[in-house]
Formats: sequence, C-alpha cells, structure tokens
Amino acid sequence: MEREEILVIDNIAYGGDGAGRLDDGRVCFVPFSVPGEKVKVSIVKDNKNFCRGEILELIETSDKRVEAPCQYYGECGGCAYQHIDYDEQVTIKEAQFRQVIKRIGGLDIDEDEVEVVSSSNKWHYRNRISLNARRTETDEVIYGFIARDNRSLVRIKECLLAHAPVNELVPDLNKTKWGHKNRQRDRPLRATIRHASSNKETVAFYGKAPVG
Repeated sequence: MEREEILVIDNIAYGGDGAGRLDDGRVCFVPFSVPGEKVKVSIVKDNKNFCRGEILELIETSDKRVEAPCQYYGECGGCAYQHIDYDEQVTIKEAQFRQVIKRIGGLDIDEDEVEVVSSSNKWHYRNRISLNARRTETDEVIYGFIARDNRSLVRIKECLLAHAPVNELVPDLNKTKWGHKNRQRDRPLRATIRHASSNKETVAFYGKAPVG
C-alpha cells in the first residue's frame, strides 16, 4: 500500500532535491520542492537512514516557486532547479558551496569571503552539448538526454541551456554525414554538438570525428 507523509521542506540538498524531516527524524528528499513549502508526498524509497518522496500535493507553496521554462523539465534528468526563482537559486548554491568547503576542507568561511555571482545569461549559454543515442522499434535513431529514471531517453528538439547555433543542428543530426554512418551502427554513438565562436562554425562529432 502506498505510504503518504506530510512534511516541511527545510533546504535544498546538493543536486537539487528538497529536504525535510519526517516525524521519526529521518531526512526525506523530495525533488521539485522549494524551501518553506509544506508538501504531501508519496514515499517511493524507504531506507533506514533516509527516504525519498514524490510530491502528491503542495499544501503550502513558496513564493520562490516559478514555472519552469523548459518543456522537458521534470522528465529530463539534466536540470533540477528551474522551478525555483533564479535569485533564490544563487542563494541556495552559495549555501551549498559553503557546506562543501566546510565538509571537505574543514573550513568555516565568513559571508564576506565568498560570493556566488548571478549570471547575466540565464539561458542559451552553453556552446557544447552531448546527446545520447537510442534506436527505436521502428529502426529510427533518436538523440536526447537521459531521463530522471536513469534508464530511458528523452528525445529533445532543443536544449534551453544551449546556444542557438547548437540547437539548430539537433533536429538535423540524422541528415549529417556522421549521422548517416551512425544509423548503420548496431549501437549508435552519442553525439556532441559544439559551436566555436571564433569561426562561427557548428559541428557535431563523436570523440575527434567531425561530421562534415
């Protein structure tokens, strides 16, 4: 029988999952939650020292919650913070950085000794992405990112983090010389698309093999 719990999210753990405590004191990690929210969750993984839950209901919603702009968000396993206001993301990541330095380096850093600076570019800042390849039942080779379940593939038409020239090549991977060769492989290789700002060239390749 499905077990349900109600808890308050205290913070965001490294990796993007919200964290709150159950009545028994164990930490429960909840993806796509925001600090301060009260949530009803379904327990999907129950260990001795911690558990994982999926949100069933937002009982109290944080004013830092926003609508994620990516059409694949929640399905794709690549991003974990898009449902949180950007300035709040920066605050969260600064706190996580301090925790890492303290835990690994044993150092306590004063607030004025470190600062995580907001980027002027929230989206379309990557000049390179790598896409996994899968062959479908209809013998089509598709490209995308690994899903949240770490097994299936989310086919994408574009990545919100990638430069426009990179995204322009994603739908046409199968039309390139390399793509034609890749379709002939028993196990298609992953593709990397890179835009070189120096010569405005966009290429796709695996390893050092350019598409052309």
